[in-house]
Amino acid sequence: MTDEKWEAMVGQIRRKFKVSEHEIGEPDPRDRGVREVVVFEGPTGPMKLERVTRPLVLEKKPIYSHRSGSGTNYEFVYHPTEKTHRETLYRWENNGWTEMDLSFMTR
Repeated sequence: MTDEKWEAMVGQIRRKFKVSEHEIGEPDPRDRGVREVVVFEGPTGPMKLERVTRPLVLEKKPIYSHRSGSGTNYEFVYHPTEKTHRETLYRWENNGWTEMDLSFMTR
């Protein structure tokens, strides 16, 4: 989903539903991902829309130590400008968030 479509979807949610929380987190040092979360009162109860933006991984280099019992570490090469996005929709159910299909909202 492009940035324009994401902004349009968040704007549409703000117009149609009561938004209780909208936050953009700090970049995670492990995977450089930025998490944006919108919690709102949807038609079936509380819902959470989440978008994780990360830099595009160009290469995953394994680093070996050639010693017995040591594991393999990886070094990632990231694209300087390209980003990947993952959007997920959750519904509050049985005292926890349950993932839902996002396709009905993106039509």
